[in-house]
Amino acid sequence: MHLDLVNSSGYMLRNKLCRTCGIYRPPRCSHCPTCDNCVERFDHHCPWLGTCIGKRNYPYFISFVLSLLFIIIFIISVVLHFMV
Repeated sequence: MHLDLVNSSGYMLRNKLCRTCGIYRPPRCSHCPTCDNCVERFDHHCPWLGTCIGKRNYPYFISFVLSLLFIIIFIISVVLHFMV
């Protein structure tokens, strides 16, 4: 079952009914089987954070990954400094 909508640009958008949740999902929304929730702009389920990565928390996920990168670079530089 589909619910057709028209956005402000005049394009036809189609909302799908989620069979698991029973709600109409907006475009690019997917159901996460791990969390059992529909997530808008679903990217993946992160096992380290224990949550789905989607529209609402994508900037926080990127900052988490970048902070891990900086910590790894710092640890490698300290280890290499004391090895030399």
